[in-house]
Amino acid sequence: MEEKNKVGRPSKYRPEYGELLIEHFKKGHSLKSFGATIGVHSATIFRWLSDTDDEGRPLYPDFIEAREIADGYGLLFYEDIGLKGVKGAKTEEMPGFNVTAWIFIMKNRFNWRDKKDVTTNDKPIANNVIELTDEDLIKQLPKALDVIKQLTDDAGNE
Repeated sequence: MEEKNKVGRPSKYRPEYGELLIEHFKKGHSLKSFGATIGVHSATIFRWLSDTDDEGRPLYPDFIEAREIADGYGLLFYEDIGLKGVKGAKTEEMPGFNVTAWIFIMKNRFNWRDKKDVTTNDKPIANNVIELTDEDLIKQLPKALDVIKQLTDDAGNE
């Protein structure tokens, strides 16, 4: 689908870019670097993913769908490396495995984070807070205020 801009120069978008994007991610490359493979600025790539018509519909829905598919292939590429690496696989393509570099990639490309449990008195509290209803929170408010007052009083006595 060739979209024509009402003003300005015509879009550089081509329908084949969706499939090219998927192939780009299958090799482990990023969305930002895709522009270099087709000769456009990375900002252009991001515009294709966000531009809408006058009614708010995406101008390039096929490209948006390709991006979603490509994301899965990008994750698969790096997960395969990680699985091979932790199993100690050594191949011509992967003679060694740098787990630190792999973790760095996973955290930065795929938002992996170290798990942190929030506890008080050695009991997890994060899940309990999320599961409380508004009524439950309101019932707990006087107790919380008492704890804050006690902490404030203790700090003033030091």
